[in-house]
Amino acid sequence: MMKSYFKPLLIAIPLLFITFTGVGCGASQTNQAKTPYEAANQPATAPVASPVPEASSTPSPELASQTAITYKDGTYQGESLNGINGAVKVEVKVAQGKIAEVTVSEQHETEDIGGKAVKELAVEVVKAKTTEVDDISGATITSKAFKEAIVKALEQAK
Repeated sequence: MMKSYFKPLLIAIPLLFITFTGVGCGASQTNQAKTPYEAANQPATAPVASPVPEASSTPSPELASQTAITYKDGTYQGESLNGINGAVKVEVKVAQGKIAEVTVSEQHETEDIGGKAVKELAVEVVKAKTTEVDDISGATITSKAFKEAIVKALEQAK
């Protein structure tokens, strides 16, 4: 007799659990319409994506103005105190009015994350001849501190 009570309970309890926990999954999406009437009368909250501009062989005016800056040739030092573990110091070499070399003279970042990021960013900044390069994912604070140090160095070269 006891066996007949346990079997329905063993089926009912997991079903109830799945039912009630499944209801909470959709609760975070509060702006979703439930009926066609609600869908028609619900305000649009998501931003509309703008079309991606076609690639052009000429740089945009913003990028052109950044890369058009020329600096006095020489070697300049810059420092940012905004790294994860303190100061990030760089040395920027300018040749023919452009960024020619960037070296990190001091940094206290985690070697596998921030340490790799500054090395990669140094290559990207020299290639682009500007600090307007993407931050390294996972090392955003270090990336910003590194670029800030370069900007401070380049301020001396103006």
